Amino acid sequence: MGIDPRPFYGMEFLLLRLHKEGELELQGDESIGEEPIFVGRVKDPELGEISINAIPLRREIPGWLKQSTNRVFHTVNGQVQHKQSRGHLSQICGFPAFKDRVVIIIDSSNLTFGAHNEVWKGDREHISNTIVGERYTERINAAIKESEALKELQNKIAEQELQRVTKTESNSLFQGLIDKDRNLANLLSHRDPTIRLPSSGGNNGGEGGKGEFEGKYSPTFLRLDERFIEKQVEIPINKTRPIAGRTDAENGYLGRADNVGRVQIDAEVREKFGIREHLHDGRLTIYLEPLQDDINVGDSFTATIGLQDDAMPAPVESVPFTIKIVDAVLPPSKPKKPKKKTKKKSGDGGNAEGQGQDAPTHGLPKCVLLTKAGREVNGYAVEVWPEDFTEHDGGLIEDLGSEIIYKINYDNAYHLKYRMDQRGDVARDAVTEKYILGMRILMLGYEHALSAIREKGNGNGEGAAEFFDDFRRMAARGAASTVLALAENLPKIVDKSSAEEVVE
Repeated sequence: MGIDPRPFYGMEFLLLRLHKEGELELQGDESIGEEPIFVGRVKDPELGEISINAIPLRREIPGWLKQSTNRVFHTVNGQVQHKQSRGHLSQICGFPAFKDRVVIIIDSSNLTFGAHNEVWKGDREHISNTIVGERYTERINAAIKESEALKELQNKIAEQELQRVTKTESNSLFQGLIDKDRNLANLLSHRDPTIRLPSSGGNNGGEGGKGEFEGKYSPTFLRLDERFIEKQVEIPINKTRPIAGRTDAENGYLGRADNVGRVQIDAEVREKFGIREHLHDGRLTIYLEPLQDDINVGDSFTATIGLQDDAMPAPVESVPFTIKIVDAVLPPSKPKKPKKKTKKKSGDGGNAEGQGQDAPTHGLPKCVLLTKAGREVNGYAVEVWPEDFTEHDGGLIEDLGSEIIYKINYDNAYHLKYRMDQRGDVARDAVTEKYILGMRILMLGYEHALSAIREKGNGNGEGAAEFFDDFRRMAARGAASTVLALAENLPKIVDKSSAEEVVE
């Protein structure tokens, strides 16, 4: 009919083009978001079709987005129906580096009529707590978690942030504390080892030169992995299984606005399986989930997978493959392992007292100093205060997934007061080192406690995850107000002699 088929979404428009208040001109070179990335597509006979895209953000996000914690937006015909927080991305979906660097847009315009009425509450702003609503949420979360495009973006963002943190800070003081109190080493991670553990008597990459993938506008082939062709694909009736192959279609093929690509699969499979589609760097992955109401153990299907768009005269198709439904898989019970009696040995390989070798086995999280004006501090990477920071804040903890960065407020009022009370530059620098080291230890202990809560999974869920950053900031603020008081005064008022007097 001569109408442009591309959708127009207000959220995408705001993110991809900065529209200054009071001006009608679009500032294209000042866009705050990069080109959308296709995450995946969910196809379900009961739900319909759901498309998921991600928009990477530049480091400086706009005020209207910064004031909100929402980073996942569910839309229907361009209108936002439901929002989820950045805690959902970091804690539920497992992408901690996405906190303020990515927005996920879920297009639910093509839900079936029944699913549309079942998924959304009457206010059209929340997801109903129904079987269909839970199914909708589960399918989307699964598609986000298994996306190779998002995993690659997570690594890219984490690497960018880590590159901003130089390794100029000295860990010698922290090493001295570890030498005095080995228990502190239990708080450290095993990533990027920089701290040497004192001996207690014993115990003991990526593809180089990989260039950026450049696919074709329309694919010319689709080849399934040999293991799916040589023998039938067995799918337990209660599990999801991927079927993958190679193609030369570009990354945005299934999510672009013009001439969008389509995955074709036999009608019988579409009717009896939930399907999730992913395409990244020439790798097409189709997740098949049996719908237990429409399928039985022992059922067998022969199918092909194809790719097509309107610019192609015919689809490119895989060779046929066979799917067989097998019995449900139950989680194995974990038997208790009997404790082995071992003889104590001295030296390397043993656990008795003796002389062993020190080894760099633990990693100390990176440290960045925050200053009000961004002035340099010798020996440390420095960043300017966040907009809502004050002189009473202690710092932040930035979880990138693969790494954690501790950001300590150098211009904290308590630190500067103690520093100015000292005579001479040497004494002042000593106070600063105590402050930085003390903050790193206290924040390290808090993060260790927080990770223990996360691992338990004791019902905190997404509600608590949304406030993890607030908890971290509150802990750092409290630590900054007390760390120097403890470091400077406790050794003066408490020693062995005073402790003995108390006992007597």
